[in-house]
Amino acid sequence: MDRKHQTIDLFTEIHQGSQMGVEAIDTLLDKAKDDGFKMKLIELQNEYKHIAATANVELQKYGGTPKEISVGQRVTAWGMTNLQTFINSSSEHLADMMIQGTHMGIDGMHKALNNNTDADDTAKQLVDQFIQLQQKHADEMRSYLH
Repeated sequence: MDRKHQTIDLFTEIHQGSQMGVEAIDTLLDKAKDDGFKMKLIELQNEYKHIAATANVELQKYGGTPKEISVGQRVTAWGMTNLQTFINSSSEHLADMMIQGTHMGIDGMHKALNNNTDADDTAKQLVDQFIQLQQKHADEMRSYLH
């Protein structure tokens, strides 16, 4: 695959990954009871929205079109989140879920980066920024674990 297509692939992965974070937080916000925890989730969600918007702009510069998360992925994520929070919606449990989600996102970004080694540096830098953001989120969520 050529540089342009690899670059588009990376921006697409970033856009979808950040959108998944936004939607996951939407679901968790409905379950969260602690106002401080809710504020932290909103802060994290805004950072995901910023990354998604940046990826969207860059994707369009390269002639790509943002791809939405598939209905199947959305339903699966929503169902799993609701199932996991049905009995336990404590801030600690929600934080643990966020940590798990960010680790999955980090792994996904590393895979995308490894599969698109010829992508432009702009895309690689945004992947690095997204990975750092997710690591920061995981670290912040750890403060809710007891």
